Amino acid sequence: MIGVGHGSAFISARMQAIFDEQAPVIATDPHPDNKRAIAVYEKLGFEPFGPPRETRWGLILPMTARRQRAGNSQQPWTNALSRHD
Repeated sequence: MIGVGHGSAFISARMQAIFDEQAPVIATDPHPDNKRAIAVYEKLGFEPFGPPRETRWGLILPMTARRQRAGNSQQPWTNALSRHD
């Protein structure tokens, strides 16, 4: 069941839970060739944080998503959704 949004929904729900615990930032590190994963993360508000780099686990693209400031009623990643849809 690839491409029906289950991954995006799971990640979005997990992001909500993490931001509800007051985490200011969430990081992830997909392989730079995994364009499908990167597109999903970008849709959810993640942005590259520096260039791809080699780690002991392999090549990664560091990405972060930040919680929005107080007073903004949107979820942390809704601004990114409007950029990509």
